Amino acid sequence: MQSPTRTFSVAPLSGFTLVEMLVSLAIIGVLAALLLPGLSQAKGKGQRLQCLNHLRQLQLAYLSYADDHNQRLPRNSAYQDSNGYWRSVTNAWCGPSAAQVDVDTTAIKAGVIFPYVGSDRLYHCPSDFSTIARTTTATAPLRTRSYALNGALRGYSNEWYRMVSSLSEVTSPGTVLSFIDEHEDTVDDGHFIIHLPPSVHAPNRPAVRHGSSTPVSFLDGHSEAIAFGKDARVLQRYTVPRE
Repeated sequence: MQSPTRTFSVAPLSGFTLVEMLVSLAIIGVLAALLLPGLSQAKGKGQRLQCLNHLRQLQLAYLSYADDHNQRLPRNSAYQDSNGYWRSVTNAWCGPSAAQVDVDTTAIKAGVIFPYVGSDRLYHCPSDFSTIARTTTATAPLRTRSYALNGALRGYSNEWYRMVSSLSEVTSPGTVLSFIDEHEDTVDDGHFIIHLPPSVHAPNRPAVRHGSSTPVSFLDGHSEAIAFGKDARVLQRYTVPRE
């Protein structure tokens, strides 16, 4: 017996045409262009908040050290080593650190406030991608420290600012800058110089990796971001005034 003849219909294949694919890619490109700046800004804001938190933790450790030492501030002196790099003294707040060349955090961990800090990562800004000046490895590692301390706070003698050695000497701690995120071109030892008027010289500069404002901490324990610009006179508002 012969089987009945069956006919089959073939459905047309569905899919993107070239035009539809190009339109889809164009839409995706537009959306990416709209979303990526917002994501970048959100990431930058998060890193700035993290940097502010690092500075606040350093500040609290600094104040804890002072509380345990009869209000005496940690040393903040520095010297030029045999290779020409500016390096903090051994018993400074950051130990014998020279940010430009330190290959590890050994110096930082030798600093007198490190037992109160407890983590070497708090000395480094998450947005700081600067590398050390010299290395024997193929790829230079990131610097271990981004922050410096106001040189007026038990630093070395300088005719252009008033130096204090104890918290009791500061009458308005909420207006005196303590730790600052320093520019990668000037950070070296842990000492940040802020000249008082009439000087307009700024040997050390605030970091600009967070945009127009720089994260700092103050002697009363709070931290904030301040727009210093390139004018040394703005920095001068936030240091120990003349008597």
